[in-house]
Amino acid sequence: MKKLVLIIFSISIFQWVAAQYCGFSDPSVCNSTGMPVTPGLYPPADSFPPFYNNFLSSATIQFRNFDTIIFGNQVLPVYSLKWDTIQNLPPNLCWSTNKVDNTFGRGEAGCIRLSGLACGLTGQYKLSTLVTVDIGVPVETDGDPGGLKYFVRLQNYGDTEIPVDTTQTDSVRFISYGGVCQSLSPPVVRLDADQTVCAGSIVTFNPVVTGGQPPYTYLWQSTGSTIICATCANASVAVTQDSKYRLRVTDAGGGFGIDSVSYTVTGTPYNFQITATQPDVFCAGGTVTISANANDSVSFQWYKNGNILTGLTGNTITVTDSTGAYNLVYVEPGVCKATSNIINLLFYDTTVITIVSSGSDTICVGEAVTLFANASGTGLNYAWLQGDINLSYAEPSLLALTAGQYRVIITNQQWCVDTSAAVLVVASPNFPTALTFEQFVSDTVCNNAAAIALAGGQPLGGYYTGNGVSNGQFDPSAARIGPNFVYYNYTDSTGCGSSVYDTVDVLLCTDVQQPTLNNGIHLYPNPVSGQLTVWSDIFLVGETQLAIYDVTGKKLSVNYQRRAIDMITVDVSFLATGCYSLQIIADGKIITKLFVKVD
Repeated sequence: MKKLVLIIFSISIFQWVAAQYCGFSDPSVCNSTGMPVTPGLYPPADSFPPFYNNFLSSATIQFRNFDTIIFGNQVLPVYSLKWDTIQNLPPNLCWSTNKVDNTFGRGEAGCIRLSGLACGLTGQYKLSTLVTVDIGVPVETDGDPGGLKYFVRLQNYGDTEIPVDTTQTDSVRFISYGGVCQSLSPPVVRLDADQTVCAGSIVTFNPVVTGGQPPYTYLWQSTGSTIICATCANASVAVTQDSKYRLRVTDAGGGFGIDSVSYTVTGTPYNFQITATQPDVFCAGGTVTISANANDSVSFQWYKNGNILTGLTGNTITVTDSTGAYNLVYVEPGVCKATSNIINLLFYDTTVITIVSSGSDTICVGEAVTLFANASGTGLNYAWLQGDINLSYAEPSLLALTAGQYRVIITNQQWCVDTSAAVLVVASPNFPTALTFEQFVSDTVCNNAAAIALAGGQPLGGYYTGNGVSNGQFDPSAARIGPNFVYYNYTDSTGCGSSVYDTVDVLLCTDVQQPTLNNGIHLYPNPVSGQLTVWSDIFLVGETQLAIYDVTGKKLSVNYQRRAIDMITVDVSFLATGCYSLQIIADGKIITKLFVKVD
């Protein structure tokens, strides 16, 4: 098997940050199971997590020893390799291996541990390694050329992580990120003053912690009554005997602070526990009853979030739709004052939703109505219903294709459910399946002709629009020269509407009316998909020009060829499906014919 080799170079004199050896082995931190068989360091330096200023750190680099090295021109076996030093570590970090003498046999796997409470300039540090290789004689060498080059980063907590620069060399042993270590004082802990409470009073501790480096860990100890959740920040205890409580707070950097508080009990022993009739988390509309044991010898006062609930002085309260921390204060007149445990209630408002439609809520013939669930919040789940039938549709909007009552149910991330009011989608009962309109007896009209009264649209009750159309008349002088489209529009009582059109070609006429021919022009085939054949005796005389117009009156390019003295073919294959007009100018005459393009 081919072996990776460690190339021996002459030893240089290092003048970098002094070697920082921890001074002990750490076998418990090494697990080389599944480690690659290729010699070198793992994981790659660009996958190694950064260290943070003021945080106790401990990170492991895996190492597999070499089998052979190159010494001059010779390949020599490696009997062992000893780690002598790792220089240029971030300040206050040190290194150790899992071997007592930091020595590894041929091909042996192991681990290097970097640890400590770093505090230094933020940036990337290039580590410098010295190793002693036993090849029959011990030789000390720089390990970088053999693949033992490594980089570590030091950052302040919360900084944006900067990727490793693997091009860093010995000539630039530190790449600055521009930050400095802010040395932190150990955390300071403050508890309440010593107190006297009723026997059985439930105390919830509220320590104040300042300084140090969050996050903090908590450890409570007691010389009397048992602490509930001894590792919680706000531990609690039912004080049944004279007791002293001690809290140790340790920060992320290993600093700690300690404080203690004493409680003395008096009065008649009593169970001051309060209980709720429901779980602590509710959706809107939920009601919870919180109660304490009845006791004629004490008075009651309820609190919410540390504030008195005026007038609530019984042993029970009812809470509806109100988030907060509730507790009860008891007073045994002339003897002592006691507190209950705290019950935290959390109410989630269900999302109030409405359904709105896009435009009309009436389904017209061949159309649909889009319904939108108007709701706020994140992580919402939708379920649409038509009547009582679940449509198994979970999007915020729904395309309603049929008439009916529509509702939507929304569930939020806390499993609170809200159902919208129903909306009624109707289908138009009056809208006709088809409109008809045929207005113009002649396909053409002169631009100086009199206005034409528009009629013929069915069913009755519609209105006319288009170029040259005003007050129910078509005025050729106000229309465009060439094809014009006159529309008949109809809207029923439910808001459904549609339109149809008829066409007329407006000619530019002089004082002497140009003769207009409607007969003797033949189109074949019509409808047409490719080549349209036009033949007429009019092509026998003079020059002929052709033009095509679409339904908007736009003139289109046309490619045509004369096939005979009375026949022309026109290529219409490029046209989209629809209606078009063909304008023919020949022998001083302008003639317009309609044709239909199909696929």
